Amino acid sequence: MDEVAGWLDDDPGVKAHRWNIEVRPYHWHVGQPRLVPEPIEMTQIQFCMVSHAAKFNIDEVPVLLKKHDDYLKEIQKAG
Repeated sequence: MDEVAGWLDDDPGVKAHRWNIEVRPYHWHVGQPRLVPEPIEMTQIQFCMVSHAAKFNIDEVPVLLKKHDDYLKEIQKAG
């Protein structure tokens, strides 16, 4: 966790207080490995919780949702 804290200390967005970032430990599940059928497809997963400090304005929700939908359509087109 100290390594991650070091990364955050150097981040310009964190230095400018644009994000309130909280680093929490993650504990891997320990147990028996499980066999999966081939072909095996590996996936990388990243988890990020973002807390924005800006004041929320309910009147802006329709615009925000339209921007979100447009963004999802762009991602879908890109594949």
